[in-house]
Amino acid sequence: MRLFVGLPLPESVREAVAGAARPWRDRAPHLKWVHPDLYHFTLQFLGDADSAVLREMKAALARVAARDFELQPGAPLAMPPGRRARVLALGLAAGGDELAALAAAVGEAAASAGFSREERPFRAHLTLARARRGDLLGLRLEDLGRPEVPAFRAGAFHLYESRLRPQGPEYISLADFPLQP
Repeated sequence: MRLFVGLPLPESVREAVAGAARPWRDRAPHLKWVHPDLYHFTLQFLGDADSAVLREMKAALARVAARDFELQPGAPLAMPPGRRARVLALGLAAGGDELAALAAAVGEAAASAGFSREERPFRAHLTLARARRGDLLGLRLEDLGRPEVPAFRAGAFHLYESRLRPQGPEYISLADFPLQP
């Protein structure tokens, strides 16, 4: 099974992000847009694992001690930056340091369960759309403006299985790990 660790958004925030992105969707129908039910902040992509490794990973994540914190999605980002961008995402207006610390703790847990350490630096983002194979975003960020999206309390992170389907991915939460108040 294909695994990742992520922090989900409350329904009200997912709806606000989807509403803010609606005019962008209209401008860029050539992009593959993420369904709002799948919005999340990825803390670590793990890749393929069997059931024995899954048990180890759950145990390692259960030992992550982190406090809850406030997050607020922010301005649009193009990734990678520059003319070769293929992903449209939202960055963070608040909570970036806390989310990075949580991602680092999750990374340590993943390493203790036998997963490879992430080589790239953590960059908090909420993916909204991807260019299709061979295409580029074709959007100018300065034309999009900054969406009005409410802040929310990050209260838990999840271990997800990602099932790839022809109609798009399906994310199944295999375990959730509450953050301490």
